[in-house]
Amino acid sequence: MARRLLSSTAMRPRSGAGIPGSFVSDAEDIALVLRARQVRRNLERLRLALIVLVGVGFFGLLGFAILAPSCTLMFKCRSMQSEAKGNLKAFFVAQEVFHADHDRYGERAEDVGFAPRVGAKQRYRYALTDVTDGGFTAWAFGIADDVEGDVWRITDENDLENLKSVCQ
Repeated sequence: MARRLLSSTAMRPRSGAGIPGSFVSDAEDIALVLRARQVRRNLERLRLALIVLVGVGFFGLLGFAILAPSCTLMFKCRSMQSEAKGNLKAFFVAQEVFHADHDRYGERAEDVGFAPRVGAKQRYRYALTDVTDGGFTAWAFGIADDVEGDVWRITDENDLENLKSVCQ
């Protein structure tokens, strides 16, 4: 394309103009050299951009491969903790309903009609302590591998606390 531009009629020697014929070929050669340099620069830039993109992609995937399992385990543990929180909140509501009907709190989970889901893997063991006419404390103890050692407590004031968390 550079050859066409420089070899247009404007650059050709006109008869009697006194421009030597070698001038036109030198201009074409210079244009070709300049165009080749430009193409080389563009190829170098493209090569550098590709190297950067491949490097970013590689290190991005490497970082994801390293972080993904720990994030997955953390979210899995927190979802299991949500099970304990939900069950303790349900137990609190059942105790409040029982208290409204009988003016006392139930001494056993069966008294108030609370039972965790049947058929599901039991991740927590639930216990009821400190039951009086005016209050109670319910506990959830982690017993499954992923939440073993996790401890939750709820009181008659609806204070839900995680006393010992195994999730990082």
